[in-house]
Amino acid sequence: MKSYYIRDTFYNIISVHDFPVTLGKDWSTTYPSYKAKLDLRIWDKLLSSKKILFIRWFATYEQAVELQAILSDILKANE
Repeated sequence: MKSYYIRDTFYNIISVHDFPVTLGKDWSTTYPSYKAKLDLRIWDKLLSSKKILFIRWFATYEQAVELQAILSDILKANE
């Protein structure tokens, strides 16, 4: 089984999940539906889980602090 790494240049995120690739079609044709499905899964877990572990690679200290503040606000809003 092949692994496909797709970089979302807007958010600078690399996706390595069950990314659908169709022979003969450009990868970008299936990306919008893939991203929408992934976003729904993430929000569902974020809103329904008691504990969540976030892992961030290659962040500066400032980026890590900003991410923690954003996630903290989201989690507090859903308590």
